Amino acid sequence: SWYRIRCSRNVVDGGERVMIAVRAIKGPGRFGPVTKTWSKTGSVGTLDFSASTPLSVGGKPTGPASIHPASDQFNGMLDNAYLHIT
Repeated sequence: SWYRIRCSRNVVDGGERVMIAVRAIKGPGRFGPVTKTWSKTGSVGTLDFSASTPLSVGGKPTGPASIHPASDQFNGMLDNAYLHIT
């Protein structure tokens, strides 16, 4: 099964919160309903990383160019991954 997953951090009254949205892909142009889950409102924290920090999607980095062999966050392939920072 394929899924479209989105995670976002939003500023709201009373602080910030994190939202994760999951939607099943049923076929070309066919999608299931979107399920959204929100964190509690409060301080999410700061994002502070250098430009040389590697981005890992679906794996645990063990060095600048290697992935831990027991990475199990995603059991399958990833497609169309992107990072958008504003």
